[in-house]
Amino acid sequence: MYQTSAAYNEMIGRETRTFLARITFDDESVIDNGIRQATIVSGSCGSEMFTVGAAFSGYANLTIIDPEIDLTDQEFLLEIGLVLDDESVEYVPKGIYSASVADISRTKHSVTLTAWDRLARAGSQAYTPTVIYPCTAGDVLDDITNQTGLVFDLTAYPGIRDMEGFSAPEGTLISTVIGNIAGQKGGFAYADHNGNVVLAPYGEVPVRRINANQCLDEIILSDNVVSMDAGGEITQYEYYPGIVRFMGDPRLEPIDMIEIEDLERIIRQIPCMNIVLTYDGGTTTTIQAPAQKQTNVNWGPIWNQINRTREIAEAAVMETVREYTVTDTMDEPEESAVWTREPPVRAEGQYIWERTVTTYGNGISETGDPVMITGNAGAAGEDAVLLRVDSSNGFIFKNNTVNTILSVTIFKGSQVITDADTMRSIFGAGSYIQWSWKRLDDERYGVISADDSRIYDGGFKFRLSPEDVDTKVTFQCTLMI
Repeated sequence: MYQTSAAYNEMIGRETRTFLARITFDDESVIDNGIRQATIVSGSCGSEMFTVGAAFSGYANLTIIDPEIDLTDQEFLLEIGLVLDDESVEYVPKGIYSASVADISRTKHSVTLTAWDRLARAGSQAYTPTVIYPCTAGDVLDDITNQTGLVFDLTAYPGIRDMEGFSAPEGTLISTVIGNIAGQKGGFAYADHNGNVVLAPYGEVPVRRINANQCLDEIILSDNVVSMDAGGEITQYEYYPGIVRFMGDPRLEPIDMIEIEDLERIIRQIPCMNIVLTYDGGTTTTIQAPAQKQTNVNWGPIWNQINRTREIAEAAVMETVREYTVTDTMDEPEESAVWTREPPVRAEGQYIWERTVTTYGNGISETGDPVMITGNAGAAGEDAVLLRVDSSNGFIFKNNTVNTILSVTIFKGSQVITDADTMRSIFGAGSYIQWSWKRLDDERYGVISADDSRIYDGGFKFRLSPEDVDTKVTFQCTLMI
């Protein structure tokens, strides 16, 4: 548990509390108003089952009204503050996060983003070892630090650095390598309040007792203790699986365990394996300790809420990149073709192909179909016209989690057109952008009215939300002249 003052510890147990939120960039620039909502997710093994050797990817969903600072690729400290009796505010750091352009959605007066902690960002990269195997775990951790800047806190496992005979195949995700090292001791890894990566055991000492009248929903705890062989230094680990939601406590960490006292004065201990802290002026905390198999447990509405949050995080786009390759024929590239992120220079007789690779929060990548974007030069004539659609959040969406803005760019020779006025000055006053759509089983595209509220900037922008996609849907954009 994060250590706070005596005044904070007394205030946090009251029924009436006032919280504030702020984010800080480089210890200088601060956003301390306009943060309407924040959901911060941390933990040790997620919400599906007890797992040894997990490296938890923490994240925060934020909605901010009219931010004065561009949040794209900015690393920031997120804090939740509690107003004390003397009207001072004591802040608890909740982690260091950053959001790429694919993680950010903008409306006229607000920004919504999913920001990932340092372990999630660095952990999604493939590990290319520069050490010689076999080596110690400390050698591997030092190598990861040199490559990523991650700082490790090994206080709970002081001897783990000397563990010998460690190796990791090239190409293994960095998060997997870190988790494997923690798993050798029967523990897990997570990014703490200040961005350091902690390797720790599962909590055994309760840090706070929650009674029934502090809970915001029915307490959902199993009467049967789960006993797991964790391996490493923990030969046996026991806990009560369940979910409980109570008045928020920003101090709780994944290494903590809480006690739940129900109306019958029965006390059970539940580890903080999955923590969801929600801020909207007040705070709530939801703790979950999963059973090994959830199919036999009725978790109720709280579980559905957490599961939905996890699905959104796993489906969130971490990175979208374009890759290119060159062929000597108009046939699609073979599976053995070499793709690069640098656009190649076309030689006479060659064809350049482009594809999109989208990586999600669960580490899975999906590759789009290749599209030929150049070919041999034709006879002299008018400049070719190309219309390109870009997406702020990738082009492939899962589980109705689409939340993106489609943007149109028109190319005519060397001219780049991104607004309706320029388009009409070049193609005539009657030119316009037309959007259409088609479901999976439809034979024809249906035209979307230009007055549709989702279409703006003269048709150059089209906002999509989960309500727009309930099955497989294709959207089409056409320049009408």
